[in-house]
Amino acid sequence: MPILNRCATACALALSLLGSSVVAHAGEQEELTQKLDESVMTYAYSKSSSDMDTINELIKNGAHPTIQTVWYAAYYKQPALLDRFLDMSVNVNQAISDNGETVLLSALGNTDKSELSDDDLHILQSLLKAGANTNVIAQGGTNTPLIAAAQSQGAAPALVKLLLQSGADAKQVTPQGFSPIMGEGAANLEVIKLLVAAGTDPYGVSKVGSTPLHFVCTRDSSQDGQPDPQAAQRIALLHKPGTSIDAQPPQQQAWPVGTPLLESLTSNNPDCVKALLAAGADKDALAFPAEYVAADPSVKGKTVRQNILGAAEKYPDLYSPEIVALFQK
Repeated sequence: MPILNRCATACALALSLLGSSVVAHAGEQEELTQKLDESVMTYAYSKSSSDMDTINELIKNGAHPTIQTVWYAAYYKQPALLDRFLDMSVNVNQAISDNGETVLLSALGNTDKSELSDDDLHILQSLLKAGANTNVIAQGGTNTPLIAAAQSQGAAPALVKLLLQSGADAKQVTPQGFSPIMGEGAANLEVIKLLVAAGTDPYGVSKVGSTPLHFVCTRDSSQDGQPDPQAAQRIALLHKPGTSIDAQPPQQQAWPVGTPLLESLTSNNPDCVKALLAAGADKDALAFPAEYVAADPSVKGKTVRQNILGAAEKYPDLYSPEIVALFQK
């Protein structure tokens, strides 16, 4: 028995020492990773060779990038570092936040909006080559790569093409039924053509009754009041033949979604509002669908004209004067 007791004691001591060693190693690894993250951010601003030397030394000593490290390299637009980290077997589809956002979604939202830069293209191509999911749905079920790409203004067509070539599904919608052209994508003629050709439904309806036509005038605030010479062409593509341009699809969930004309009024895009009117939109059509009227009886019987003029009087800065003037005639 004494011999057995001594063996048991020795084994317990060995296991204890091994456990302590594992914990210590894990702690060292975590510290190295933290230092690597900090060094990547420092280098992103300094671009100094000494800071790159620090990164090299940390990797040499066993620092391994996490998905956050990969995100830092992508966010701070360091394509060479990104490639290096991706070669170290990081799962590129891990979420970088609790809402499920991935590095690809973040990178798409962080591109230069005027045009696709060489660094942005390199970063996106590297992520896609590493297996980034082009059909992930994240951020509360509101965002997909194609939705993010379609909102990128001047860079949007190139981004949409890249994603489609990499397996993005143009038919995909969010759990609420939103497609890539239910948002700023509907204000970009080339994006509409690309996505519709690839399978996006130009007349799709979300659970709250919105369609791409409801977003046809929606642009980034940087374009407020600017000319919109392609508005009529977009409207023609998104207005379902044989239906009223004021049609209000049934809502599965009651929500204050009005006619396409009503939804266009806060866009500060007078050219597009005029194009809707020229296409037959009625200023005196009922503003809201029956499902929403049932939820909010105060809007019963109100027309688009009554809605904008009443709101403009109460909130003078809500609409552009040029748009308000269209409804005072």
